[in-house]
Amino acid sequence: MLFSIILKLLEDYAQKFELAFLCSLLFLIHPIHTEVVNNLKCRDEILAFICGMSALWFSLKEYSKSNLKNIVFIILFLALGFFSKRTAIIFFAIIPMCLIFFRKINLKNRNFISPNRTYKSPNSICEK
Repeated sequence: MLFSIILKLLEDYAQKFELAFLCSLLFLIHPIHTEVVNNLKCRDEILAFICGMSALWFSLKEYSKSNLKNIVFIILFLALGFFSKRTAIIFFAIIPMCLIFFRKINLKNRNFISPNRTYKSPNSICEK
């Protein structure tokens, strides 16, 4: 799952496959990660991570092709991740940051523009 998300994030880069493979391999063999996997009590941490990454996956799909089903899955996976462990709240910051840095969203005009849909910020609605 992590490999495919990194591939989707780096779709504009030439060496995306090698970079995604190295990042996934580092995540797989890192000693801090093995403590969570080996311990039975840390299932909530793994579930929160899987749900957060699934929400990130559907948010990337929502940005490329707007669909109500993707929005429902984003909300569902974020809620499930938060209900499994409170540390999943970090994905509320990770998902917008991934869209800003990897999808080049322009925040200066206060309109969040998707390829198929325009989202207005509350400030631009109140200014009229």
